[in-house]
Amino acid sequence: MPSTANITVRFFAQLKEVAGTGETQLICQQAMRIADVKQQIADEYPLLAPYLKSVFTALNGSYCGGETEVNPGDEIAFIPPVSGG
Repeated sequence: MPSTANITVRFFAQLKEVAGTGETQLICQQAMRIADVKQQIADEYPLLAPYLKSVFTALNGSYCGGETEVNPGDEIAFIPPVSGG
């Protein structure tokens, strides 16, 4: 029987404003990839979809790529690129 736990997804800066929340929970019944999580977030928060292509992603505090595996209980942060001078 697969274990079930939530994945915590945190949004920062403009992403937080667009989502209307700084954090959400996804149900994770099996290992997923970051790309799968992004797709679930885009489905749940369609206004975030255009931003998810260019965000930095951190898994449990370390930057990672789209193919990185996510497991129940993990925490993901989506961080928009910063610009300015």
